Amino acid sequence: MKNLLLILSLLFCTVQFCNANTINNERLYVDSLTTLQQSGRLIEAKELSIQWINEIKEKHGEISVNLVVPLIFSSKLCIGRREYKLSIHHLEEAIAIMNKTTGWLYPDYGLALNLLILCKTQQHDLFGALGYLNEVEVIYQKTLSKEHIDYGYTILNKALIEQLKGNFLEAESLFFDALEFNEIQYNKTGKVYIQPEWIKVLLADLYVKWYKPTEASELLKMVDKAVVELNQVNSPLYAQVVLTFGDAMMLKENFDIALSYYNKFEKNIAVTLGKAHPWYFIGLHKIAKVYKRQSKFETAKRLLVNIEGHYNPDSFDKNEFTEVLLDLAKININQGYIQNAEDYLTKIEATNYDKRSLSYYYLSLKGKLSFMKGDYIDAELHVTELISLIRQEKVYYTSHYNSAVVALVDLDLVLGRLDDAKKAASTELKFLKRREMTNTIDYIKIVLSDVNATLSLNDTIGTLERIENCENLIVEKCQKYHYLMVRVNYLKGIYYTLNNQLDKAQTAYELALSISQKLGIQSGEYYSLIIIDAIANILVDKGEIDKALDQYNKLINSFSDESIYQPALLGRIAYIQALKGEMRQAEKIIIKATNMRFSQYEKNLKFSSEDEKIQYIHNTKKVFSFFFTIFIMQGENVSDAMLSQCYNIQLNYRKYFLNEAITRNKKINDLGAYRDELRFDNYLDVMTAMKSQLAAVNYMSKSERKEVGYNSFVTRDRINNLEKSLVYASDAVGDAKLEKNYIDWSDIQSDLNENEVAVEIIKINDVQDSISKYIALGIHKKSEVPYLIEIGTADKLEGIALKSYTKTTSPASRSLTFKGTSSSAVDPYTSYWKPIKTFVDSLALEEPSIIVSNDAVYNLLSLNILKNPETGKNVIEEDKIRLVTSTSQVFRSKDQKFNNKDILLIGNPEFSTLESREALSRSMEESEDDDSYFFELDDLPATAKEVQNTEALFKSKNWNVTSLTREKATENYIKNLKTSPSILHIATHGFYINKLSNPVSSNALLKSGLFFSEISDRYTKDINSIYETGNDGILTAYEAKSLNLKNTRLVILSACQTGLTDVSEGDGISGLQYAFSIAGAKSIIMSLWSVDDRATQLLMNTFYERWMATGNKEIAFREAQLVVKKEYVKPYYWGAFILVN
Repeated sequence: MKNLLLILSLLFCTVQFCNANTINNERLYVDSLTTLQQSGRLIEAKELSIQWINEIKEKHGEISVNLVVPLIFSSKLCIGRREYKLSIHHLEEAIAIMNKTTGWLYPDYGLALNLLILCKTQQHDLFGALGYLNEVEVIYQKTLSKEHIDYGYTILNKALIEQLKGNFLEAESLFFDALEFNEIQYNKTGKVYIQPEWIKVLLADLYVKWYKPTEASELLKMVDKAVVELNQVNSPLYAQVVLTFGDAMMLKENFDIALSYYNKFEKNIAVTLGKAHPWYFIGLHKIAKVYKRQSKFETAKRLLVNIEGHYNPDSFDKNEFTEVLLDLAKININQGYIQNAEDYLTKIEATNYDKRSLSYYYLSLKGKLSFMKGDYIDAELHVTELISLIRQEKVYYTSHYNSAVVALVDLDLVLGRLDDAKKAASTELKFLKRREMTNTIDYIKIVLSDVNATLSLNDTIGTLERIENCENLIVEKCQKYHYLMVRVNYLKGIYYTLNNQLDKAQTAYELALSISQKLGIQSGEYYSLIIIDAIANILVDKGEIDKALDQYNKLINSFSDESIYQPALLGRIAYIQALKGEMRQAEKIIIKATNMRFSQYEKNLKFSSEDEKIQYIHNTKKVFSFFFTIFIMQGENVSDAMLSQCYNIQLNYRKYFLNEAITRNKKINDLGAYRDELRFDNYLDVMTAMKSQLAAVNYMSKSERKEVGYNSFVTRDRINNLEKSLVYASDAVGDAKLEKNYIDWSDIQSDLNENEVAVEIIKINDVQDSISKYIALGIHKKSEVPYLIEIGTADKLEGIALKSYTKTTSPASRSLTFKGTSSSAVDPYTSYWKPIKTFVDSLALEEPSIIVSNDAVYNLLSLNILKNPETGKNVIEEDKIRLVTSTSQVFRSKDQKFNNKDILLIGNPEFSTLESREALSRSMEESEDDDSYFFELDDLPATAKEVQNTEALFKSKNWNVTSLTREKATENYIKNLKTSPSILHIATHGFYINKLSNPVSSNALLKSGLFFSEISDRYTKDINSIYETGNDGILTAYEAKSLNLKNTRLVILSACQTGLTDVSEGDGISGLQYAFSIAGAKSIIMSLWSVDDRATQLLMNTFYERWMATGNKEIAFREAQLVVKKEYVKPYYWGAFILVN
């Protein structure tokens, strides 16, 4: 943009200076204008050119061909002054005259079009420029030929167009061609079409945009020397040299030198064009950019606001003005002025800018602003869109990509995606090293992000040295008080905290805040927020409670109730007030904070993808940790309000993981059915196929992923975007019943019968993770408040008690790790069930029905097998337990009529053939990958009998039975169900993998699943074929939630370990249980350990018979277990399966 004065030389190559005092002919106009141009008297030149045009019009008329030369000449002067609109006006007038007089083959027509192309390139109108280029080529081919001196302008324009397209290598080649063409013309005729110094300045500007500051500087030194020798130091050429030199120095990050060049340019333009001219404000903008890079925010803001105030759409370039607004938005973001930044970004939306790099800048700022507001979903959308655009368009380099990576790392860290954060930072560091940019501010930013990711992984080795190296480079390049120094000292604080050097950590944090204050950064800015939080945490650890509260009070007015940070901040304040003994005030604040968080979930998660929703909830739940901390601190004196809120938290937290997901899935499926009915593409099928591919790739090695060309980022991005669009669409057209916004425990109470008791088992941890225990909350029809049931510590229940429990079962807990447990045994019944039983007995209900929602370790237990040491009886003989995923599901768990009489039976898949065993053996021997999965599975012949018996029973009841065994028992079949059976029975191997070797996604549903017959082809089939179909014989829970089970009353997973989950999972729901529930299943029977085949057959056959007879699956299941118990006394045989509604 800034190079347009260059073309003025087109006019001055062959003319001689004239010192005439009066203008009496057109030659004198040309000579006088040339003199004014060379001496920098541009305003006088403009006035004289207008006089010339008016004189010709008066003398020869409005459409005289005599006007062509004055108009073209004046347009060149306008280009020099960056007055593109006026230049285009002159050129279009000249072209209109030629159209009416000489026709388009007149050579001046080609010159006018060349100048028009030049204007279009500087206005970033690529398509406009390209449209005229072909016409210019034809004119020269048909008239003067491409050997004519004026054709040099066309070569030059081609270079500018390629530069605008981002084809820097091709542009460089064309600039060289332009210089060579000039030299050939000079050797032939003694003339040049343009002063060669102009071409070199244009080439230098290309090098600046190409991030080649050294090449640019060398060229500019040559031009500077030549211009001085030609005594053109007051010319536009020299102004352009100075401006481009400043840009090159900015690229080298020699900020003081760059500032001196920009100041020199600004003074030059003030003299030659005046302080009201747009080019003067470009100089001010350049100066402001230096101050912005040096973190002299207030100085930069004053300059930018001054430019904004003088904006004139008739003369200012819209892209230049947009960049001013973007810089103002960025400074306000850096200083934490959220509303100001939003206002500037809103203004930008109305500028109609068309420069590609500004789109990158805008997306970068939108992402950062959303992040600061705590809107992580939008933040990720903007940042990933920017990264995708730059990768897709193969941009050579842009600092906006660098900023996007920094934002993405921060986002990943906030969302707990630590490995993703480390990978993003490491990848960008490698790129910058290849670009030899290790001595740049952009490199420092990524190093600091990489250090942040490293420290988040609790790895401190070498990090302090890296931080200090960055610190030294920042001081050397910028100043001591720089925005990045806030991050430097923040990271030092983390380092010292991890090494338990709290005094040093506090000093580092306080220095970071001091720098922030000097830079005018508000306390609500992201790093200020987390630094204040870190200081307060240290003060709490030191016992300096009042000082900690003072820190938090600094932030109290920084956020609205809609801000994602507000609930967590209130939680911290409530916690400290509880520490001070101000329990009632703490209680009031923490209840407000948790309700505020749920209100935000309702607003922010409605149209997120399922994965985004889970990540969002996981990483915004700290406020609940503060609640449980205060709950624990109240001990026996816990208030009724806190008991009620505790129950409500459990209900609503589960609601967003399960109830809301079920409703969402139903609405999306209804939309798909609607589109199928109309014979339109069903986009749900596309999304499901992509999810299957992702799941298949999850169990491939790195080399296999490379072979299939899998791009994890692109696939996940597509899935999330498609899912969100379907959620929006289904919400707009669907009529599915909406889930109640907020569930209160009294809503559950109203659904209970007189003899029913609802029990929510909850694992709670304090905010320091120093206390972890299990409680239960019980309610019945006449409860005035939930009743608190103290169960025991997590150490005990997940350790020694669980060891005692597993002695009565098959090795179901092979994947579990027990830490810090003693060898003395404890009674499982007394540990897990007696506290709940005592509460129920106290109610003196007649044959109570106990509705239980499990959490954490309770998901690993079959409560029915626990033996009462006082009576010698198992729980199943004394109590009637009904398991539910949440007690909010009470009304849904009661038996309903079947929608159809269809049952699908799948069992005894083909796992082990001679060919598959040999292929597996070869693969294990030949594999060089340390992350490969090898599944060696035995056949399950007993499940064939299970399927056969079930088939016979249901056929005798006139049911429609579909049985699939051996090679027909496929993953492909179950994933492509056209109709939802009332009963789905699957008898196969199941799995739960606590830690995946190289996951493609953090989604926990990829850890568990079921095996089908395609797994036997895993090592013989082409890997690309497996990827394309997504059918690898492993149906993960991630895929199972997309199954068509909307009419399915019961799913039976007659497989080992289908109910296992991670004891530390805070959501308390088994992977397969969660997945099949979302898919639509109303009840699930699944196993907790490897099951005896004969006992399983007996259990299933008895269950089906009793269910058909009683119409109540819960009664039938209990009776079936009791029947098996009579034949097989040990719980291992009869107690592995659980029924969950």
